[in-house]
Amino acid sequence: MELLIVATDLEGPSIAWTVLSSASERVSIDGNEYRLETHIWRDFMPICEKSGRPMIAILYIKTVNSSLVPSDIKVDIAWIMLGNDSQAQIWKTHVLEEQPRQSDVNRHYIRAIARNGPKWGPN
Repeated sequence: MELLIVATDLEGPSIAWTVLSSASERVSIDGNEYRLETHIWRDFMPICEKSGRPMIAILYIKTVNSSLVPSDIKVDIAWIMLGNDSQAQIWKTHVLEEQPRQSDVNRHYIRAIARNGPKWGPN
């Protein structure tokens, strides 16, 4: 997964694969360096429907030096790609910070989550 910082109209046209595929894994904002860590999964346990449950993505935007993330830095939208060419499938989704950034333990990162994603296969 890659980190992409883009100023965009959230309701505007989708970002092209060529832009997404060249996104940097790290970015510097106001002298702080940030990196993206992702956890993406689907549930195929026997109690689920045969096609499994929709994709879930958890995104951690972390400061490289464990400094505090300023409260004005937000994560609003994410693009998750399956494939590495112009035929790649792209899931554009709004993300939420489901847990507030208030404890000193987790203030060096933002944890955002996207739910109800596509049912891309396990193959």
